[in-house]
Amino acid sequence: MQLIAGSSLQQGDGDTPESLIREARTALLAASEKHRPYCHYQPALARRNVQNIKLIARVREGLQHGEFELHYQPKLRLSDGSVCGCEGLIRWRDRHGSLLAPGMFMPKVETTTLIAPVTRFVVSEACRFITRFEKRVSVNFSVRNLMDERLLVEVGRLIEQAGIAPSLLEIEITESAFMHDLVSASKALERLRGLGVQVSIDDFGTGFASFEYLRHLPITGLKVDRAFIRGMEQDPRAQKLVACLIDVGHALGLEVTAEGVETDRQHGILRGLQCDQAQGYLYTRALPAVELLAWHRHHAQLEASRDAWWADPCIDSLLPPR
Repeated sequence: MQLIAGSSLQQGDGDTPESLIREARTALLAASEKHRPYCHYQPALARRNVQNIKLIARVREGLQHGEFELHYQPKLRLSDGSVCGCEGLIRWRDRHGSLLAPGMFMPKVETTTLIAPVTRFVVSEACRFITRFEKRVSVNFSVRNLMDERLLVEVGRLIEQAGIAPSLLEIEITESAFMHDLVSASKALERLRGLGVQVSIDDFGTGFASFEYLRHLPITGLKVDRAFIRGMEQDPRAQKLVACLIDVGHALGLEVTAEGVETDRQHGILRGLQCDQAQGYLYTRALPAVELLAWHRHHAQLEASRDAWWADPCIDSLLPPR
């Protein structure tokens, strides 16, 4: 387990033991948010802490008032272009009707106990959507989620309540989650796998990239980070690196997904490298549930008529020899 610390020093006669402890706690919170082992108190941290408290209060109210929803980005099977699943991504439609992306609030939520009810909402919505979509839906888990025994039990209850096959739910976890406590994280993954849930490592290649730990973790998939996909078209070395990541996943019997696919060329290269799945703006952005189901029906019609370019074997001619 990684230890973190925050500190504060007496600056004048007005400082009291209580105020110094409060400042040290503020610095401790800042260290936790920044994933640093230590942080010293600065006045700017107090102002930021007040902003965070207000944001968390708004998130709590948003949950109570039903302001959150899931949007879904499809995943395509590269071998034939069929839709094999999707990723559920939380969105916040605030009281003014504005749609907020998760990057605007989730980094703060993940450092508080509020992450449990937020994640419970995400899993519940995903399970409900699976009953209509009938394909696998993946959702994201934070470090706190993995260490939350009650939440892990709740996942099993939500699956049972929805009446879905557990394998249709996939949990995506970033590599950085394993840096905090590999043993505890591994046990949590075993709990999830015991439920029948699929488990994938998100943003693979950007964090705790040790091939040794992959061999021991009870995971079913890897998701190659978009940073590697972005550079494939111009940089042969980047393409070789992606090929290596795909080969590692396949050598371990894992399903490999590429995220952030935005061009025909990237699609063709990934198909030639025998990547299993892809998602990205090339196919569609994340859509509300009703729109995603409509998009899926249209996609299936294109497949049936063989008009879908992404399933055209001729696209492999775009590829250089591996």
